Amino acid sequence: MASRIDLFPNMKSSWHQLIQLYSEADTKLVTTHKKTLQKQLNYSLFTKKHSSSVYLKNIFNKGFSKLKKLRPISYYIPDSETKNWAE
Repeated sequence: MASRIDLFPNMKSSWHQLIQLYSEADTKLVTTHKKTLQKQLNYSLFTKKHSSSVYLKNIFNKGFSKLKKLRPISYYIPDSETKNWAE
Protein backbone atom coordinates (compact mmCIF):
# COMPACT_ATOMS: atom_id res chain seq x y z
CA MET A 1 0.00 0.00 0.00
CA ALA A 2 3.04 2.23 0.40
CA SER A 3 4.10 1.58 -3.23
CA ARG A 4 7.42 0.06 -2.19
CA ILE A 5 7.13 -3.30 -3.96
CA ASP A 6 5.51 -4.58 -7.14
CA LEU A 7 5.60 -8.32 -6.51
CA PHE A 8 5.29 -10.32 -3.32
CA PRO A 9 4.76 -14.10 -2.97
CA ASN A 10 2.12 -14.80 -0.34
CA MET A 11 -0.52 -17.30 0.74
CA LYS A 12 -4.25 -17.05 0.10
CA SER A 13 -4.87 -17.00 3.84
CA SER A 14 -3.19 -13.59 4.00
CA TRP A 15 -6.24 -12.04 2.32
CA HIS A 16 -8.05 -12.19 5.66
CA GLN A 17 -5.43 -9.97 7.27
CA LEU A 18 -5.32 -7.66 4.26
CA ILE A 19 -9.08 -7.13 4.47
CA GLN A 20 -8.85 -6.48 8.21
CA LEU A 21 -6.07 -3.89 7.90
CA TYR A 22 -7.03 -1.96 4.77
CA SER A 23 -10.10 -0.40 3.22
CA GLU A 24 -11.98 -2.02 0.36
CA ALA A 25 -10.59 0.59 -2.03
CA ASP A 26 -7.04 -0.26 -0.95
CA THR A 27 -7.53 -4.01 -1.26
CA LYS A 28 -8.81 -3.54 -4.81
CA LEU A 29 -5.33 -2.27 -5.68
CA VAL A 30 -3.90 -5.72 -4.91
CA THR A 31 -4.03 -8.32 -7.67
CA THR A 32 -3.06 -11.97 -7.80
CA HIS A 33 -1.73 -14.25 -10.48
CA LYS A 34 -3.73 -17.35 -11.42
CA LYS A 35 -0.71 -19.63 -11.32
CA THR A 36 0.26 -20.89 -7.87
CA LEU A 37 3.96 -20.62 -7.06
CA GLN A 38 3.89 -23.40 -4.51
CA LYS A 39 1.31 -25.61 -2.84
CA GLN A 40 1.78 -26.71 0.71
CA LEU A 41 -0.04 -28.62 3.37
CA ASN A 42 -0.73 -27.08 6.74
CA TYR A 43 1.13 -28.40 9.76
CA SER A 44 0.70 -28.36 13.51
CA LEU A 45 3.96 -28.08 15.40
CA PHE A 46 4.52 -29.10 19.01
CA THR A 47 7.74 -28.23 20.81
CA LYS A 48 9.69 -31.01 22.49
CA LYS A 49 10.61 -28.58 25.27
CA HIS A 50 7.10 -28.34 26.73
CA SER A 51 6.01 -31.19 29.02
CA SER A 52 2.43 -31.21 27.65
CA SER A 53 3.37 -31.40 23.97
CA VAL A 54 2.85 -35.15 23.57
CA TYR A 55 -0.52 -34.94 25.32
CA LEU A 56 -1.62 -31.96 23.20
CA LYS A 57 -0.46 -33.67 19.99
CA ASN A 58 -2.48 -36.78 20.86
CA ILE A 59 -5.60 -34.73 21.64
CA PHE A 60 -5.19 -32.84 18.35
CA ASN A 61 -4.74 -36.07 16.35
CA LYS A 62 -7.85 -37.64 17.93
CA GLY A 63 -9.94 -34.57 17.13
CA PHE A 64 -8.56 -34.36 13.61
CA SER A 65 -9.35 -38.05 13.02
CA LYS A 66 -12.96 -37.39 14.05
CA LEU A 67 -13.17 -34.45 11.64
CA LYS A 68 -11.76 -36.53 8.77
CA LYS A 69 -14.49 -39.12 9.33
CA LEU A 70 -17.21 -36.45 9.13
CA ARG A 71 -16.12 -34.57 6.01
CA PRO A 72 -13.30 -34.55 3.44
CA ILE A 73 -10.16 -32.57 4.29
CA SER A 74 -11.01 -30.07 1.55
CA TYR A 75 -14.01 -28.97 3.65
CA TYR A 76 -11.68 -27.76 6.41
CA ILE A 77 -8.71 -26.79 4.23
CA PRO A 78 -10.17 -25.67 0.89
CA ASP A 79 -6.82 -25.44 -0.91
CA SER A 80 -5.82 -28.99 -0.04
CA GLU A 81 -5.40 -31.63 -2.69
CA THR A 82 -5.82 -35.35 -2.20
CA LYS A 83 -2.76 -36.21 -0.12
CA ASN A 84 -1.78 -38.96 2.27
CA TRP A 85 -2.47 -37.40 5.63
CA ALA A 86 -0.68 -38.79 8.66
CA GLU A 87 -2.83 -40.82 11.00
